[in-house]
Amino acid sequence: MYAIFFVGFVTVALAYQAKFFKYHICLLFSFVVLGTFLAVRYDFGNDYMPYMLMHKELQNMSIFNSHYEFGWIILNKFVYNFYLLVAVLSIFNCYVYFRFINRYVPLQFWWLAVFIYVFNTNFMLIQASAMRQTVAILVFIYSIKYIINRNFGKYFIACLIASAFHSSAILLLPVYWIGSLGLKSKFRKVIIVCAFISLYISGHYLLPVLRDISFLIFNGRYDHFFRKKSESFLLNACVYTIVLILLLSLDRKLPKYIKIFNRISILALFFFPISSIFPMAARVGYYFFPATLVTYPYIAKSFEVKLYGKIFVVCLISIIIIRFFSIVTSDIWRDHFIVYKTIFNI
Repeated sequence: MYAIFFVGFVTVALAYQAKFFKYHICLLFSFVVLGTFLAVRYDFGNDYMPYMLMHKELQNMSIFNSHYEFGWIILNKFVYNFYLLVAVLSIFNCYVYFRFINRYVPLQFWWLAVFIYVFNTNFMLIQASAMRQTVAILVFIYSIKYIINRNFGKYFIACLIASAFHSSAILLLPVYWIGSLGLKSKFRKVIIVCAFISLYISGHYLLPVLRDISFLIFNGRYDHFFRKKSESFLLNACVYTIVLILLLSLDRKLPKYIKIFNRISILALFFFPISSIFPMAARVGYYFFPATLVTYPYIAKSFEVKLYGKIFVVCLISIIIIRFFSIVTSDIWRDHFIVYKTIFNI
């Protein structure tokens, strides 16, 4: 965990320099450091060792005799060394996020985007663990430009490529039309907020029932998805509802292409209450969280009183850090994220 904080401090500090000097190379150096940190990791993330075993199995397995997606099988066969595969995926991850932040995030908030990437566990940490889906997420991030440019053909191909690594990516096809949704009506915005709150409340009370049903059907196989609801349920619901209201209020002020990210961010927020009803749906939400790297800085910029924008940033950072500690030190994640090891320690 100390290694994560050290790397986070260095990379955020580097990205922060661009705010004063307008050096794009500062952001590039941030992701060079992050890419190196991720590329040489060993047993870092819950699924690292299972992926290592999977890689060995796939070397002697036919594409047609495996239940894994064929894109993932081909990649594993092509990159014969697992440590090299991890390095390639890490470099690809950092390259995509560097291009994404450089292109869409306001320069003065690059540091905030890097901070969110490092310390919001939905980004660097989970993506270091869930390697198959991470490839699909990165393809989706790249394909957002096709939504902006209204090129359905290329977006469709991108979704097919993403689904070749994680089949859930096929669900991304309808996102192409997200920019067509009208959010000008105040009544419609109120309905969206009410639906969001209703999902949170219903999820809170339905979870025990769904956990019992899952146990009967799957004999406890998916119990880890049905985590016991924490006492911070009400706080989480309030925080995410406030963020949703801010995003809905911000929508009319945004440039047309940024509205795409705003709508995707709203969709991402909905996966918090949805996953409280159907916990396995959280996997789909991971595709949409990268859009918040763009929209959170725009929320901070949108306040006419600059002090309010600074308060929003401080609150956002505080929530992310608190959540980071609670997740990384939890029983599920502690053993695989507290101690950072490299391939040179083997």
